[in-house]
Amino acid sequence: MSSELREKLVEAAKRGTLIHYEDIAPMFGLNFDLDADRAEVGRLLDVVSRSEHAARRPLLSAVVVHKGDDEIPGAGFFKLARELGTYKGGDRKLYWTTEFMAVCRYWKESNERSVD
Repeated sequence: MSSELREKLVEAAKRGTLIHYEDIAPMFGLNFDLDADRAEVGRLLDVVSRSEHAARRPLLSAVVVHKGDDEIPGAGFFKLARELGTYKGGDRKLYWTTEFMAVCRYWKESNERSVD
């Protein structure tokens, strides 16, 4: 897992702010305009969220969203959440908002170090 990525996501959660997918790609020398690079960003976020879920923490990738009017995560976030059993379907924005609030609350209140 990328500790640099996890650290960036934890810091955003502590501040209660969002990160755009497009801002993650350059951290790894990726171009978000390319399909393969977008898929790699998704894979990196998937690894982080699976690790967080295994540690019984909220899905840290909830702080990552698409730019635009709706600013919610992409389909991969919801697919993973469904696979992990934390999302049963229905209102995506409501599920994401709840998970985003949980991850921010967790890291604001946590005494854990940002990087394992």
